[in-house]
Amino acid sequence: MINDDFEIEKTLEILGLDEKHKAIILELSAYVAPILNFIPRRIPEYTDHGVRHSRNILNLVVKFRDNLSKINPSFSFDQEEIFLLALSAYLHDIGCIIERPNHNIHSAKLLMEDPAFFHLHDKLGAGLLKCLELIAMSHSSSYDLCGISKERLNEKVRLRLICAIFRLLDGCEISSNRISKSLFDILKRNNAMTDDESKYWEGHLSIIELFFDNQWIILDCGDLSKVDETVKHLQKDLAVINKVFTEEGFPNFAIKIVDIGF
Repeated sequence: MINDDFEIEKTLEILGLDEKHKAIILELSAYVAPILNFIPRRIPEYTDHGVRHSRNILNLVVKFRDNLSKINPSFSFDQEEIFLLALSAYLHDIGCIIERPNHNIHSAKLLMEDPAFFHLHDKLGAGLLKCLELIAMSHSSSYDLCGISKERLNEKVRLRLICAIFRLLDGCEISSNRISKSLFDILKRNNAMTDDESKYWEGHLSIIELFFDNQWIILDCGDLSKVDETVKHLQKDLAVINKVFTEEGFPNFAIKIVDIGF
């Protein structure tokens, strides 16, 4: 059996977070796990937005950070920026417990106003808390990412850039890691999926792995014919994200779909 706390701690160490930041994230991940596990699934209409999704985003932070060192060795994230990306992995979808539509708004409101999260306020301070609120709000494509002010709420955090990076990483969480193959098979055998839902799930299952290679987002796919619909949303959002990246002097990214095989 995998020890999730051990795996998360290992990932946080790879990211170079100090003991104080690691302790807060480990405590938070354990605290929100029961909440995320009870997000209404609305299977098969939606894919996973629970703990696995959060862990997958955390792993994408590692891949993205490591790839940036190849593109621009002089670039580095501040400790507070990595901390916010890691926190956001576990908090951006909590609003789904209220409803899926506008869940980004519900996530931000729960974080700022619900007593269940008041214990975070003292630990983070007003500046980081407001940063976290805006990342939660802006991870949805319904939010105007380009409209975020360049004004810093925290002197160490390039907030507009971090919001754009988090939206990219959340959007990149589209591989087969997000879908249960056994669940898909059960639903298909019992005619519990529409044709559109089936195609959407098959698209995820066909993406074996997603990784970053210089300025490419590489999708290693088992069946190239099934992934178009799955990547369409990422492609559309990437245009907005790249606009912010350009204005921030950050590298732009493009999607490449391949069948690497073994």
